[in-house]
Amino acid sequence: MRVYDLKFCSLLFCLSFLLLAAGCQKKPESDSSSPFRIEIVERVPDSEFPAIEIASPMKHEIVSNDFSVYFASAGIELSNEGEHLHFMLDDGDIIEHFEGNSPLNFKNIPDGQHLIRVFAVKKDHTSYKSLKSTDMVTFYVNEKTGKLPTEKSKPMLFLNLPTGRSEGISAENVLLDFWVSNAKLGIYDYKVGYSLDGHEGTLSLWETYVISGLSEGKHKLIFDLIDPNGKPVLGNFNHTVRTFIITK
Repeated sequence: MRVYDLKFCSLLFCLSFLLLAAGCQKKPESDSSSPFRIEIVERVPDSEFPAIEIASPMKHEIVSNDFSVYFASAGIELSNEGEHLHFMLDDGDIIEHFEGNSPLNFKNIPDGQHLIRVFAVKKDHTSYKSLKSTDMVTFYVNEKTGKLPTEKSKPMLFLNLPTGRSEGISAENVLLDFWVSNAKLGIYDYKVGYSLDGHEGTLSLWETYVISGLSEGKHKLIFDLIDPNGKPVLGNFNHTVRTFIITK
């Protein structure tokens, strides 16, 4: 074989290795025996991101058991059929909000410290993955008592989807979406660990995923932020247990 043939073969080998490595990185690490598949949703990356900010309550403000959350937004037009907001109080369920000129009202919230979070989301309920598209505020109800395991500057993981009930076409391909901050995801960095109906795996890319092959009925998802040493990151509600229902 001539010299340039050897060089050409070496080049092909290197290219093949790089493509293989890139392909492996795009696949989530999952339990090969699981009855479902988790894959990245292929889509054009967002070039523009809406901005969202909580105006009230303010940081460490004391409010009554019944209060309203006021916010300011830019670059997003809220509607029932399009973009909207997802709110979470502490580690509670997702609350959808579609009205840009109206606050979100809460009633009979227990005394003590609380955390309100908001995400700007798309028509399909998946989140915009930019710091400007989310906000969070720690506040108190009636009195400054108690302390939540939260610190804005530390690694955080918020599970967005799935939630509630998926029916019809959406039940065939269930979206898995989350928000992470102060933690770089990667094969050798932080990861998201999950257990879905007892089948465990990890996700090393901050993307929106789709779960296919789920049976009808109730499913249990456990979500954790894992540090580069393989240990769970405590605090900041980084451990989430959520059930959702599939109806076909």
